Amino acid sequence: MNFAKRAWLNLIAKKGRTALLILVTSAIMLFVLAGILIRGAATTATENAKDSVGATLTLSANRQAAFKKMRSSSTSGSKPSLSMSPVKLSTAKKIAKLNNVESYSATVSTSANAKASTPSKPAAIRAGSAAKCLGPPAVGTSRLVG
Repeated sequence: MNFAKRAWLNLIAKKGRTALLILVTSAIMLFVLAGILIRGAATTATENAKDSVGATLTLSANRQAAFKKMRSSSTSGSKPSLSMSPVKLSTAKKIAKLNNVESYSATVSTSANAKASTPSKPAAIRAGSAAKCLGPPAVGTSRLVG
């Protein structure tokens, strides 16, 4: 008897094992094909997201340099003060005029220090008294979105 004829007779004789083997093989093939489809869909979704989002550019003041300058300029008896110059609007407008920039949005954020109160007084600001600003804004950032 040749090989193919013996294999066919074995499959017919052991129907339960044959059915189980076909079921397991089909399940494995189904999971492999599902994985391939999911990978393709994820790749397509990633490419679509990249195309629709675009790029974002953020311009901000150099905080590390400002802190370094503050530490080096403060003396032992004086109170250190932090001052940073914000990003110039003209710089942001120059970048916004570039050919690849579709749109932009400028955002400026600042913070100020209030004059410290004495320990006997509560820290909250009372009606009639206002916190005094200690110089120019401490932080200035501009964000350009395109």
